Amino acid sequence: MKKLSLPVVITIFCVIIFLGLMAAVLTKEKGLVYSGKVEKVKKEEIKRTDYTQVARITLDWIDKQRNEQGWYILERGCDHETKTCDVVWDNKEGNKDGLIATWARLNFFEQHGDSKDLEIVKRDIDLFYDKYKDDNLKDSLWLCKTSYEMAQSKHLDQARKEKLKELCAGVEYPSAKEVEEHWLLGRTKKLKDSIKVKVWEDWDFYGVTLRGFDASLGYPTDLLFRYKWLGNKKDLTAAKEILAVTKKIYSDKVEASLDKQLIRYPEDICLGIISAIDVYKLDKEQEMLEFASETYKQTVSNQEKLSESQTTVCGLTVKSFLDLTGDETYLSDLEKNNKILINIGVDGENMIVVGDGGWFKSDGKNRFVTYKNVVENGLIVELLRN
Repeated sequence: MKKLSLPVVITIFCVIIFLGLMAAVLTKEKGLVYSGKVEKVKKEEIKRTDYTQVARITLDWIDKQRNEQGWYILERGCDHETKTCDVVWDNKEGNKDGLIATWARLNFFEQHGDSKDLEIVKRDIDLFYDKYKDDNLKDSLWLCKTSYEMAQSKHLDQARKEKLKELCAGVEYPSAKEVEEHWLLGRTKKLKDSIKVKVWEDWDFYGVTLRGFDASLGYPTDLLFRYKWLGNKKDLTAAKEILAVTKKIYSDKVEASLDKQLIRYPEDICLGIISAIDVYKLDKEQEMLEFASETYKQTVSNQEKLSESQTTVCGLTVKSFLDLTGDETYLSDLEKNNKILINIGVDGENMIVVGDGGWFKSDGKNRFVTYKNVVENGLIVELLRN
């Protein structure tokens, strides 16, 4: 065996020491990861859970929630004593949010290619158009967003794409001033008056009570998508003006006697965040992203408010941030949100009503109430599908 020169011996000795130190550091870091003090290794291990079958069952439930005209009902009321959900809540105006379920189904079809979904989508578009082509659908959630995105599909014929475009173009959205008046005066009056009526029999009353969110907080998103579609800069300006009102209303307090924020429910707050993200994506105004991020920290990712904000729309907010940034932190938040919904929301042994495939509506506190909202179920499909 040849003798090694002194420099070579020193080099080998240094390499051994370096490898030993690296092993010690990695062992320590691994221990810190398991103790929750280091986040980066854990982030790399996060994988998106496949909820395809859950989404499939939910879509099948949605397709059964139709009235005599073939369009979607609003909701089903459930009875915890008889363990049935046989009470149909509907009205002559019908479900003006119903295109949400169609949009979610088309997105699901684009991923999984089940031809029955595409046929349902085509029929839904025809039904929706025939029923609402002469209506001003300003109080429909994301009417222009959903119609625009569906019209990009290569699987829809041009005639149906034109129907969708006509529906979006025909909406007369309120001005920023009218939106502000709605929040400061009109909404409160509607809530007071709703006590005297069966709220599901009138769309205006339904929209501020049982639905669980206020569609006006989605106006900026809709106006942006209409701008993308029609190219009218007035829509872009209106989107920013309404979002400015939303920011102001969210920050301001109601009269001292109430001492509460006007926009305070998780679903409403999260719709506002999504609108701000959409504005930012279009023209990269840093102010919009800062508002969205700060509001997210105050609500959705705030540990003290976590139990209130792990809901369907807030889950879509997390998904929006994930799509925007690719940050694995949001994937972790999304997984936590979805697991809460799955563990509490799907029908099972712990639910007081026997399951039929649909989800119960969340009350924003990780509890579910005994009615099943069609649009909520559509949003859940969109949240879980990929």
